[in-house]
Amino acid sequence: MSVTIYGIRHHGPGSAASLLAALRAQSPDCILLEGPPDGDALLASDGLIPPVALLIYPETHERAAFYPFAAFSPEWVGLRYAREHQIPVRFCDLPQTHQMAQSWPRDDRPVDPIAALGGEEWWERVVEQQSNHDIFEAITEAMAVLREQPPQGREAAREAWMRRTIRQEIKAGRQEIAVVCGAWHAPALLQTNWPSAKEDDALLKGLPKVKVSATWIPWTYDRLSLESGYGAGIDSPEYYHLLWEHPQKAGLTFIVRAAQLLRAHDLPASPASATEAVRLAEALASLRGKPLPGLDELLESSRTVLTFGAEAPLQLIRQQLVIGQRMGEIPPDAPLVPLACDLAAWQKRLRLPVSAAHSDLELDLRKPNERERSKLFHRLNLLGIGWAAGRETSGMGTFKEGWRLQWQPEFALELVRAARWGNTVEEATVACLRERCADGTLLVLTGLAEAALLAALPEALDEILQQLQNRAAQGWDPAHLLETLPALARILRYPDVRGTDASMLERLLDGLLERIAIGLPLACASLDDDAADQIYRLLLPAHQSLRTLDRAPWLALWSSALHKLEKAHGLVSGRAAWLLLEMSQLEAPSALSRALSHAAGASAAAAWVEGFLRDNGELLVHTPELLEILDSWMLPLEEERFLEVLPLLRRTFATFPAAVRRNLGEVLARGRQAPKAQVLSERATWVLPVLHRLLGIH
Repeated sequence: MSVTIYGIRHHGPGSAASLLAALRAQSPDCILLEGPPDGDALLASDGLIPPVALLIYPETHERAAFYPFAAFSPEWVGLRYAREHQIPVRFCDLPQTHQMAQSWPRDDRPVDPIAALGGEEWWERVVEQQSNHDIFEAITEAMAVLREQPPQGREAAREAWMRRTIRQEIKAGRQEIAVVCGAWHAPALLQTNWPSAKEDDALLKGLPKVKVSATWIPWTYDRLSLESGYGAGIDSPEYYHLLWEHPQKAGLTFIVRAAQLLRAHDLPASPASATEAVRLAEALASLRGKPLPGLDELLESSRTVLTFGAEAPLQLIRQQLVIGQRMGEIPPDAPLVPLACDLAAWQKRLRLPVSAAHSDLELDLRKPNERERSKLFHRLNLLGIGWAAGRETSGMGTFKEGWRLQWQPEFALELVRAARWGNTVEEATVACLRERCADGTLLVLTGLAEAALLAALPEALDEILQQLQNRAAQGWDPAHLLETLPALARILRYPDVRGTDASMLERLLDGLLERIAIGLPLACASLDDDAADQIYRLLLPAHQSLRTLDRAPWLALWSSALHKLEKAHGLVSGRAAWLLLEMSQLEAPSALSRALSHAAGASAAAAWVEGFLRDNGELLVHTPELLEILDSWMLPLEEERFLEVLPLLRRTFATFPAAVRRNLGEVLARGRQAPKAQVLSERATWVLPVLHRLLGIH
């Protein structure tokens, strides 16, 4: 009986190749893989195309564990070898049913093993670019030297469970046991280093448990990369895939694919350039004592020959050929929560492929199929599954929507979490909305109402609007009411497209505008500068939304409220005056004259000017009378008052475009004469004789 320990690097192509050679030499009758025994029942799944991940999650859905596998992952190679040779294979790590049941202290590994041995470049040269089944003994010895202190906490429990699993296989009569584990754990699994079974059992005794479930999910190389935050991530998943498939021709294949990629993006990359890039990479490798060009040499030669030092195309090469966007596949019969199955049915029916690469869609909501797509995207966003992100589009008004689709592996976990609301996308979204609106503020409820309309959920929309009406009747701050108007107006614009009954919403707006007309002037009677700035920022969006709806009764209520703001804080009063001017209900010169009258303080007048003119400099250009009134007010101000209002006016004029400021300057320059030359003072005459002598003038 023998137990052979293969200490590997997770997701290392050289480790995988060496492991495959070692397994062929050993011919084991049992393979143990570092991984969660909770997923043993899924190891017999057919139809998996890596990268895929084993997802383990508890019933509470508070956390989850992902175990990714790529084609070049040694664990995947061990699994495929066992399947092909029909020998038993199982996971041997501490089950997640125990790991998730308690909060373990942070595992403080004293060293980074690869960095201590020589770094990433050294590891790639010695291990990942080789296929040597004798290397595992050396790796285990090196790790034994680095493990100065025995592990504690979770790491100690994990290694105890691995040893327990090996003992179980020995007891079952296995003669050739192969154990594939992370290189760091290899020394602890050597039989010569084992503590007694009693000691391991004592360490594992009484571990708490939670009920967990397991499933396969598609994974992506983007999420396998170190940049994603994955603890066992690697810098170059797509490049490692290339090393696995073409170990001897990886450099040549990389450069050829880089040239093809650049040409596909309309960038120059001739066959001659590709040839020179290969030669340069090989020369660099030779100078550095490497048997083959590594990734550093390939990127350096690509930068020099293919991209001519430009960083943008090199970044494209890194993204596509170093990290990659490869996405795995799982079989249709893989265990999924009902919600995920319903989503898959939607994706198939609406012809929406799932991909790790982003794709852009523009939907015309007048077409039934595209309207159904829009519903699905909005519902998923409400569930927190951001597969489709909205983007700006132009044309076709409310009939057009833009989306960017990109699937992320963690969405599988979000589907598991959202499954508590229902078994279908529609059912789960309705339940989610009901839960969120239970204690929502007026603004939150308005956002949920808009979302429910876009997601075509009339049942949920009716309940939210009823909640809105109840909340509005409770005497909300007028500022909160103002915040809701733009969203409510947007909702009212959609019924023609979405076919939603708007009668309840119209009654709601009637009540809100009546409350605003009464409450807003009272609320603005005594505002400080910060509160005035908040109201100022809310007035224009509310005004624009009501003007868009163009309903006479609502506009009458709105203008009534604006007229009553004349004595409010200058910033608010000025903005209200400009909005009334936009509605042709105000004479600008008389309003400005009243605001700048001597009865009003200079600071209050400057605040009014800011509210009236901010972002509206064209009004001064096209109405010279206003500019003249403002100019006449500024000129006689005392120095103290002038310095007081100057910052406010400069802030206002800074919002004008450069062309508007230039036009105003020209108008003012034409309207004034240059000052007459002043007679030199007596002191100035004292300087002239000295200047004459210095200049040699007699």
